[in-house]
Amino acid sequence: MSCCLVAAPCPAHSHYEVCADTCAGTCASFIAPLMCPESCFEGCQCDDGFVSDGVQCVPLENCGCVHNGQYLTVGQAVVDTDCKSKCLCQASGMVKCEKLSCASEEVCGLRDGVRGCHVKQAHCGICPRGRLTSFDGASGAIGAQGAFEAASLCDEAADRWFRVVVDVRVCSEGASPSVAAVYVFFNETGITVNSKHETWINGRKISLPSKEKGEISVHIAEKTVIIERASAVRVTYSASQQVTIIIDESLSGKMCGACGNYNNNSRDDLKTADGKITTDVSVVVASWSAGDFSRW
Repeated sequence: MSCCLVAAPCPAHSHYEVCADTCAGTCASFIAPLMCPESCFEGCQCDDGFVSDGVQCVPLENCGCVHNGQYLTVGQAVVDTDCKSKCLCQASGMVKCEKLSCASEEVCGLRDGVRGCHVKQAHCGICPRGRLTSFDGASGAIGAQGAFEAASLCDEAADRWFRVVVDVRVCSEGASPSVAAVYVFFNETGITVNSKHETWINGRKISLPSKEKGEISVHIAEKTVIIERASAVRVTYSASQQVTIIIDESLSGKMCGACGNYNNNSRDDLKTADGKITTDVSVVVASWSAGDFSRW
């Protein structure tokens, strides 16, 4: 009995070779001199007139660029560390740079792995050991258990209204409070995520990722469930039971809930739902108890 080895199909603009040239026939070898080994390997080699850009075989004129030691594909742009310039890779290895400045409502930094000018954001966090940090930086122990309104848009009639309810429980005697479930509401869409990261939308259990009504999406990355609507609102719920609510600066001063009003003043964050000043975060949380949810 004998068997034959069948070559795996090669991608577009390439073909199988017993001794493939995988070094000299690359974009990198044309942009900068390379020391290629004399040995070769069985595999796919780009057709005549094409070279590998590291992902696929492209015409030589479509090769990317090397900028500050980094290889860029055609159309890829990079921003320097202080967002003062943006450089774009053009065809034939040309790099075009232009001055850049962030607008007053933007901040320079990394977001989702991309450096650039991004809309300013505020974060409210509910930590695994039962502490809450408001949008403006006030923090303290949650204390009570049950469901509470962490954040919502005060104007319930607004088209972009949303509400985040966090259910905190003490699972065993002497343990710290931890998040048992997160509920996020966007007008006609209600999303529930429990501590096992099982997810329901409008009462229907779903598999992730899921996209609802265009702008609303739910997905999981690095053991964290991420619920977001466009770029203005993002709620994350990690495997360690950390909940983070992220909102854009456009919502400053328009927020209600235990996370505060996001007016860049932490001094007024320790205020109960009926407007009374306190020094205890747990009192604030208790005042924002979600009446439409069971306390026990």
